[in-house]
Amino acid sequence: MASCRQDTLCPDSSGDIVGVELKRGKTPRGVTSQALDYASWVEDLSHQRVTDIANEYLPENKLLETAFQETFGEELPETLNEGHSVLIVTESMDSSTERIVKYLFAQGIRINVLTVQHFSGEDGKELVAQTFMIEPSEATEKVRTGSKRRQFLTREQIRSICEGKGLAELHDDLIAQLNSVFPSKGTTASSLAFSGKIGNGRARVILSLLTFKIEAKQGLKFQVYTKRLAEYCGITTQRVAFCYQHLTKHGPTGLP
Repeated sequence: MASCRQDTLCPDSSGDIVGVELKRGKTPRGVTSQALDYASWVEDLSHQRVTDIANEYLPENKLLETAFQETFGEELPETLNEGHSVLIVTESMDSSTERIVKYLFAQGIRINVLTVQHFSGEDGKELVAQTFMIEPSEATEKVRTGSKRRQFLTREQIRSICEGKGLAELHDDLIAQLNSVFPSKGTTASSLAFSGKIGNGRARVILSLLTFKIEAKQGLKFQVYTKRLAEYCGITTQRVAFCYQHLTKHGPTGLP
C-alpha cells in the first residue's frame, strides 16, 4: 500500500495492517528489534492516517475504497488497523532470528518470516521459491484465538472528545440531523458510524464521524463510503464526488 517508516505497509482482507520488512541476504541479528520498533509505530495509525498514506501512493483519482474492492472483492471495512502484524521477507534466515520470531509468536505477537529464493533453470525459466517459517493457517488460527483488538468507544466518550475541543454543540447538531437521514448508528474503536440499508437490504455503514485529530478550528471529520452513499441516495458516484469537491471549496452555499 505504501512505503513509510517500514519498508511496506499492506492492508489484509480484514483491514488489519501488515508491516513488511525487506532484507537482502541473511537476516542480521537486529532485524527483529527493528521490525518490532516499526510495529509499535504501525499500532497507532488511525483509520484516517492509513487512508492518507494509501492515497499518497495510489494512482491519481483512485480511492483506497476502490483499490481494496478490486484487490479483495470486498468492501473496505468500517475500521482499519484494529490489529496489525509483521512480516520479515528475506533470502535466508539466521538461527537467532528464527529463535526470536518463534518466541515472539508463542507470546502472541503476530510476526512471521518469509524466505524467498530465486533460481534460473537450465531452460532459461526464472523460478522463485517461497517458504513461511510459520504456516499461514497456523498464524491465522492464532490471531482468531489470541490477538488483542481495540475496544470500541462509547457514544458518551465520543461526545466527550468533541466537548474537549469545544465542539459539543456542533456534534449535537450534526448528530440530530444525521439521525433523520440514517436509521441506525453504532461505534467502532475510533468512530461513530451511521448505517442504512442498501443492495440486498443489509445495513451497511455509509458515513462515520472520526474521533482522531479533531481540532476546534477544523471542526469535525467524516469518512464517507462513496459508492454506498450514492446507492443509498439514488445518485451517481460522480455526483457524490462533485458535491464533496464543492463543499470542500465553497461550503454548502450554492450547492445545487
